[in-house]
Amino acid sequence: MLVVPVGETQSNPGVPTVDGSDVDFQLQECLDLILVSPKPWGIYLKIKSQELLSPSLALLKHLNERKFLYNPTWINMDVSYGRFATPGYIGGDQFIKEINKVFPYVTIAPGWPKELLVQGYTKPLVEDMMSLCKGLWQEVSYQLQAVPLGKSLLAIQMLQQSSPRHSLTVEHQLEQGSYMTGYKGLILVRGRNTDKVFYNLHKEYSNNFARDVFTS
Repeated sequence: MLVVPVGETQSNPGVPTVDGSDVDFQLQECLDLILVSPKPWGIYLKIKSQELLSPSLALLKHLNERKFLYNPTWINMDVSYGRFATPGYIGGDQFIKEINKVFPYVTIAPGWPKELLVQGYTKPLVEDMMSLCKGLWQEVSYQLQAVPLGKSLLAIQMLQQSSPRHSLTVEHQLEQGSYMTGYKGLILVRGRNTDKVFYNLHKEYSNNFARDVFTS
C-alpha cells in the first residue's frame, strides 16, 4: 500500500497536493500514476486538513466511476470527538459524514490528536473512538502510534475485540523517535492477535522489526 500525504500549496489553496513534494504535484496526477502502474497498489490517503477531505474524496469517486479504482483505498485523518475533542482537528462525526456523503467505499482510518497521547491510549480515548466507529458498515482501521502504544495494553485488547470488521494500524516514523523508542509498542501489539494488525513503518524500522520478529 502506498501512503500519500495530502496537503496544499500556497499557489493552489484548497487543491489536494502531495505534501512534501519538491514540485506542485497534485493528488490527481499522483493517483493517475499509481493506477496505471502494473503493480496492484492500494492507496492510503493521509489527509492533513479538513478542507482537503471532500475534494480528495471527489477525486476517488471520479476514478471509481471510470472503473479505475479497484484496489483497497484508505482514508486517514486525526479526528476530534467526545472526551478527545481537541481544537484544530476535524470532528469525528463530520469526518465519517463527509466520507459517506462523497465516496463511502473506503476503509475508514481515524487517529487520535497526538497531543493527547502522552499517557498512552487511555480507556476514555479508546471508548469514545469505538463509540464513534460503532455500527459502520465499512472496514475500520484504528491508527496507532508505536511510542504511546507501548503504555497501552488495555487499549490493544479493547480495540481488537471491538468488531470483526475493525483492525489496528501501528505507525512509527523517523520524526516519532528512534526504532527503540517505538519497539515496546510494536512488540506489545505483536503479542496479541496479529490477524488484523497492519504496520506503517519507516523502511529502516520495518527491516529492523522483521529481523527482530523472525530471528528471536
